Amino acid sequence: MNASRQLLAGLALCLAASMAAAQKTETVKIAVIDPLSGPAAVTGVNQFKTAEFFAGVLNRSRSGSEPRYEVFGLDSKRSAAEAVTQVQAAIARGARFIVQGNGSAVALAISEAVARHNEANPGCEVIYANQAAIDPALTNEKCSFWHFRIDADVSMRMDGEHPHVLPAGSAGSAGCSEPGQVQSRLSRRYPVPGPEENQCRHGSSPSQEKT
Repeated sequence: MNASRQLLAGLALCLAASMAAAQKTETVKIAVIDPLSGPAAVTGVNQFKTAEFFAGVLNRSRSGSEPRYEVFGLDSKRSAAEAVTQVQAAIARGARFIVQGNGSAVALAISEAVARHNEANPGCEVIYANQAAIDPALTNEKCSFWHFRIDADVSMRMDGEHPHVLPAGSAGSAGCSEPGQVQSRLSRRYPVPGPEENQCRHGSSPSQEKT
């Protein structure tokens, strides 16, 4: 899990870096807004350190007039309200790229805050790279032009896992990491077969059994 999160953090930074490469600036600032304190800090700090590492790799390989990358971390405390405050702080510090991944509620708050800022400040737009928040709504009904997700959402994951973790007739939804936000969507997407469906699937029907 840590290795995959590190890879996604690196990909998110590279996404921001590739978008920034065309900018004629000496330093491109990238804010990592994730939990840096509390129980979730073990993942937030890891992702921040990974982003710092890849920024160092890019900086050591730069040449000529290519931009230099500066990464700084801001503590979201895994709170949507705190994350919005930190988006404002990041922009005030000159960040044009925001990276986040812990919590879909936080992701939605950041996406909306970035969209509001960009609408009010044309020419000074900010890009949000989402590395791990997996609620499908973020790229469907809550989609934003300024939001880029580099991880598979929960419905994509369940499409691959469903035949293995939810055999016919089983109850519930396995592997759901954010049940409060996606459980109802999964239950509609993958309904549990009723008794009649199970009987027909095994080669018999209620009418056949009666005869």
